[in-house]
Amino acid sequence: LTISLLVSTLSLAGAARAQPHVAKTPAAILTAPNGRAVGSVRQGAPLRVLETRGAFARVSVDGFVERTHLSGQRGGATPRVGNRAAVLRSRAASAARMVASLDAGTSVSVAKEGATAGWVRVSRTGWVLRSSLIGPVNAGRAAPSSDRRVATKPGPRPQPKASAGEVA
Repeated sequence: LTISLLVSTLSLAGAARAQPHVAKTPAAILTAPNGRAVGSVRQGAPLRVLETRGAFARVSVDGFVERTHLSGQRGGATPRVGNRAAVLRSRAASAARMVASLDAGTSVSVAKEGATAGWVRVSRTGWVLRSSLIGPVNAGRAAPSSDRRVATKPGPRPQPKASAGEVA
């Protein structure tokens, strides 16, 4: 019982740290707050927010890249985007929705599973402006307003005043 409670608590703590969000506008992926751009996320791209710092959020973006666009995958070399920018897609298909693009030379993390022939599942962590994000992906409704005004029935409409010479 105690172990399952601990596992549940750790799972919830991890979920609290990595909040799902969506890019409401295209945004540059930076190496650090106010750092160098290494790519960009597309509008509507799903992102996991790992932490926030002032106007910036550290996010992780995941997607599929054609294997030919990566270099340094063998041995101990860090996988990187090759000589040209690479497009991250939502699934392992050329017709799939574009999630992000990464500049040439940008390092990525490669997942061991989830790839199909000719494709690699990758992720990149970076910083984006918090203002370019909208809330959790699964938020179907707008957040409740903190404005607590009470709706009242409209009162009687005022009658127009009579002008000189008219009878009211």
